[in-house]
Order: sequence, then C-alpha cells, then structure tokens
Amino acid sequence: MVYSSDKIFIAVMTMAIAFLHYFTKATAIGYHEFYTLLYFIPIVYSAFKYRLKGGLTESSVVAVLYSPHLMIYMGKFTIDIVNQFIEVGLFFAIGIITGTLVEKEYKEKKLLESQLRKTAYIEDYLNNILESIVNGVVAVDKAYTITAINGYAKDLMDINSDIIGAFIYKIIRNGEVLKRKIDEVLKNKNLIRGFEFDIETLLNNKKPVRLHIYPLKSEMKFDGAVLVFEDLKEVKEMEKIMRRADRLSALGEMSAGIAHEIRNPLGIIKTIAQTILSESKQDDKEGLEIIIGEVDRADNVIKGLLNFAKPESINKVSKNINNVLEETINIINKYSIKSNVQIIFDRLPDVEVLVDDTLIKQAFINIMINSIQAMSAGGILHLYGNKDSEFLNIYFEDTGIGIEDDKIDKVFNPFFTTKNEGTGLGLSITHRIIEEHGGYISLSSIVGVGTNVLVRLPLH
Repeated sequence: MVYSSDKIFIAVMTMAIAFLHYFTKATAIGYHEFYTLLYFIPIVYSAFKYRLKGGLTESSVVAVLYSPHLMIYMGKFTIDIVNQFIEVGLFFAIGIITGTLVEKEYKEKKLLESQLRKTAYIEDYLNNILESIVNGVVAVDKAYTITAINGYAKDLMDINSDIIGAFIYKIIRNGEVLKRKIDEVLKNKNLIRGFEFDIETLLNNKKPVRLHIYPLKSEMKFDGAVLVFEDLKEVKEMEKIMRRADRLSALGEMSAGIAHEIRNPLGIIKTIAQTILSESKQDDKEGLEIIIGEVDRADNVIKGLLNFAKPESINKVSKNINNVLEETINIINKYSIKSNVQIIFDRLPDVEVLVDDTLIKQAFINIMINSIQAMSAGGILHLYGNKDSEFLNIYFEDTGIGIEDDKIDKVFNPFFTTKNEGTGLGLSITHRIIEEHGGYISLSSIVGVGTNVLVRLPLH
C-alpha cells in the first residue's frame, strides 16, 4: 500500500507532538499547554485535505493520544481537568467545523465544475449545430454587435478572421441595408422573411442572398436579432439557365420556321443559277458561280439552324464518360497539336451515364474547338471533373483570352460569336444537346486568364 505525502506528513506531525507530550515532565504545565495547541495543526490540515472525514478521523486520533495526559488530573475535580476536557472537545469541534466548511466548499466547487462542463458542452453542442447549418447565421445585439456567427456566414461574406464584437454593418460594403432591416425588426417586434439583395463584400464580390431576420428574446425582452442568409448563387444560376433554355427554345422554333421559308426560294435560286450557268458564256460564269457558292453557304447556315431547332433523335446508351472523353480527345488531338495547345485529361469518377454517343461527342468537340481557338498563341486545355448526388460535373478549363462579363450571357445565343469566322451556332447546338440529355451547361471566364465551361450530366 502506497501512502500519499499528505498522510505521511499528518501521521509524522501527530506522533511528534504526542512524543513531546509523553516525554516532557508533567510538572512543565506551560510546555504541555503549548503542545496541546500544536495538535490543532494536523487536525486543520487533515480537514482541508480530506474534508469532514479527515477532520473527524484526525480529531479522534488526537483525542486517543491525548487521553493519557488526562490521567494526571484524575481523582480531583479542579478547573484544570475541566480545561483539559474542553481541549478534547475543541479537537472535535475544530475538526468537525473545518471539515464541514471544506466539505461544503468542495461540493460547491464540484457543482460549479459540473455546471461549467454542462455549459461548455451546451456551448459546444450549439456551436456544432450552428456550423452544421447550410445557411449563414449571425446573431447581433441591440447595438448591432455580432455575438455569434457560423462558418457559412463568414464564407458568404469573404471573412476569415474572428469578428465577434464587430458591428455587422461594417463587415460588408452595403451594411446599412442590414442595419435598417434590423431596426425594423427591433422596432416592430416582427420577423422579416425572404428579403433578397446582393451582399457586397469588402473584397468587392457580389453575392445574391435571401435574408430572414428573427427577433432575439431573453427573459421576455428583445435583446437583438438573428439573421439567416440563404445563398442564392445556385438558384440564380439555375434561373438564368432556365430563362436561357426558354429563350433558346422559342428562338429555335422561330428559326426553324424562318429556315424553311428561306430554304425553298434559295433552292429555286440555285436551280435557276445552275441552269443559266450551263447555258452561259465564259464571261458570265464567274458571277453565277459566286451566286451558287453563296446560296450553298446560306444553305449550310440554314442546316445549322434546323439542327439547332430540332436535334437528331437521341439514342441514349449507358457509357463510361471517361471513354467518351478519351475518344473525343483522339478526334481533336491533331487540331490541338497544330494549334500548340496541350490537352491535360484527369480521369473522372468511373460512373456510367446515359448519353447519345454521337451527339455528346459533338457537344464536347464544339466546346474543345472553341477553347482551342481562344488560345491563338497556344496554351493548356484541362479536362477534369467530379460528381455529386445527382450530377456528373465535367470541366473544360482553358488558358485563353477569356470572355467579357457582358458577353457571357450571350455565348449560347444563335449566331453570337467573338470570332471572325463561323456561324455562331456551335455553342447553341451544344446547349441544346446537353439540355436534351437532361443536363446543364454554364461557363465562367476572366479576361486574360481563361474560360471554364461546366457540363453537368444526370447520373440517374
């Protein structure tokens, strides 16, 4: 059995005092009174270390060791023997009182530690809940000071430092909007739902959000507000894609009607021109050949319009998209080498998707040709991707000249092109093909850096 240093100290000190008591002459009353006072030291020390149990145990041990000293006074009743019995009573009184006080303090300390642990657990639990929410959450007091904020809100506002205690209207450029809305909630004691605006971060980024503000109550008082930010980036992007799809669908139907109306007279013009050409003299042939050539060129444009308006019937089969991309790269490889463009292909997750092999290759070729043509001085075309729960995401990232912001929304429009040559139907047809596969196509671009085209194909 191993004894602690405290127990050894208490035992040694108690025995030392008892030794002094026993080996000092009985007539040396003053020394004995001093030794009696010394007994209080191990009693108090034991009570502090082992609480009530320690105080009572040490008091009992001291009383037992002290009892032989009482024999001196036996047989006569004087004030001295009363004092000695009072001393024994004081041993127990000091041990019990000190032990009780220490026991009470110990219990209060343990209760406080338990409460602190519970508070820390609740705080940690609430923080985990806050961080698990896929919306930005910010709590503020009545002075607009931030009292809590989750990571999603920080990301939304381009903040990477601790901003607890900061004013919410100072962490974004258009913070006065938040201040007015918070005032409205605190004044009217009503919540605000579905307020849409663009957050303008200090890094000059604009992010569309839907804001909900709830009054924060404490003991029936309004102490502040909780702001919930929904990121609308994907929603707005999807709305843009749907509007574009509707616009292109209407444009396709109109184009098909116009193409049919134009194609018939063009056919007549070509037939008449060919008939006249066969009967004309040499001097007249050059002009007629130009007419026929221009009619053929117009007919090619019409074919493109019709292809855009009504793609070929789709025959979907299950394909590994990596194989499709590798075959597409083989088709385009010579053109890329001639253009001094290096194609880097990082294989995508090995999943099967339902695609029309011919049409999806046509779409990929159109995207890759546009990327290569945007790198007139050479560059890199990087193909990579990933998947989520619903879609396979394929990225075509180039290091070309980029596209201006005001032109990005127009690149899928028929006949829109930034090149000197071409009909401007390639990306329009690509958009229609991807749409027919139940997917989406979008792009982002930075002038002078390059363009990244994203194709999303459904997994199921």
